[in-house]
Amino acid sequence: MKLSLCSGSIRVKGESRIYVVSSTVHGLRREDRSLGEPGRPFLRVLTDELRVLLKKPVGRLIRGKPWETSVEVRRILEASQPLKTVAVGDVVSETLLEMGLEADLYITDARSLRVERKEPKLETVVDAVRTVYNPPGHISSEAEETIRKCLREDRRCWVRVRGEEDLLALIAIAEAPSGSVVLYGQPGEGVVVVHVDDVVKRWARKVLGSMPVVQVDG
Repeated sequence: MKLSLCSGSIRVKGESRIYVVSSTVHGLRREDRSLGEPGRPFLRVLTDELRVLLKKPVGRLIRGKPWETSVEVRRILEASQPLKTVAVGDVVSETLLEMGLEADLYITDARSLRVERKEPKLETVVDAVRTVYNPPGHISSEAEETIRKCLREDRRCWVRVRGEEDLLALIAIAEAPSGSVVLYGQPGEGVVVVHVDDVVKRWARKVLGSMPVVQVDG
């Protein structure tokens, strides 16, 4: 399955879903951009400025290959006893599974460094599986709402993304309760460990609020 943007529409090839970009939402106060129009799906758009900002790790970067970072990741999780643990990315999720550790929420897209790969075998360690559509360089309202709901549930969830999950760590940080830990991969460097507190949640929400929003049909 591939995503393409053409003639004002974002098509998910091989799927029935088609996002048609209808208009940019203007006139919203920065803190209100998450609202869009009630009842209508929307996409947050990654700008060039934010792309540069988000290349920097949000939390602590543990450098190395997955097998080199696993000891320190285990130590951190066992010491902090997080309220919720969120794994964003196929490699991070698979590494936790191989370590015998479990997350409360897994977010994967069957890709690593934008190359297709097999999904981690998470079916046996989760209670619910949700599939969402999230185009590269965007955050869909569907993905955002699904992650929010999963973090409020008292069961383990797996969000399977059709498209790209890179930006969804922002939603996890913004929506996870304080005292949680969010893990995501830093391409070519290692894994980032984010200890969620009020400060980092406000930062994530500020970034999300600064992203332009487009309403979509479909």
